[in-house]
Amino acid sequence: MTSSIAVIITTKNRPTYVAEAIESVINQTKRASSIVIVDDGSDTPIADQLNPSLTEHCAVIRNEKSAGVSAARNQGVEAASAEWIVFLDDDDWIDPDFVQSIDLAINEQCAAKIFWPSRLMVNEATGKTKSRTTPAVAPGTQTLSTELMASLMETGCSGTTVHKTAFESVEGFDESLIVSEDRDLTFRLLAAGFLALPVEHAVINIRVH
Repeated sequence: MTSSIAVIITTKNRPTYVAEAIESVINQTKRASSIVIVDDGSDTPIADQLNPSLTEHCAVIRNEKSAGVSAARNQGVEAASAEWIVFLDDDDWIDPDFVQSIDLAINEQCAAKIFWPSRLMVNEATGKTKSRTTPAVAPGTQTLSTELMASLMETGCSGTTVHKTAFESVEGFDESLIVSEDRDLTFRLLAAGFLALPVEHAVINIRVH
């Protein structure tokens, strides 16, 4: 069974990076159901700076004034009609079989509502890479080991796949936070009892500036 998967990309004043992010989503072995771009107050509208061959595949939301990354991501989720949401930061990109790998995991692990990617940290200056993964977290886990806690603190939201109803049940990103809003969402989802699993073959490339 094919799952409906939307990719949400928020951006501000980084047209070169976001173009690469969009291209990585378009050039998938299995296409995402939709791509939602939230331009959160770029000085020049992002849609005017991108090749139409990219924007024709996307729904673009434009905030004339920046609402902040948390609010922008929440806007993107609200606009998406898909059952599953993948968040992608504008300076990251996903491997060509990312969506296909997530779709397989969704169908094989029906109880899970959160899927974490394998993260390849790519140093922008040197090109050196380092792999990072996040372990599974089962519902009802009362005690988190130091190792697991450290891994969760590094997870972020870029590349994370969340069932839309799970996201909505914890009221999305906390728009009052200006830092660690992604960690906050992770821990609220886990506290709500949702099963989170890693997907080894769903690789996201995290640009380290």
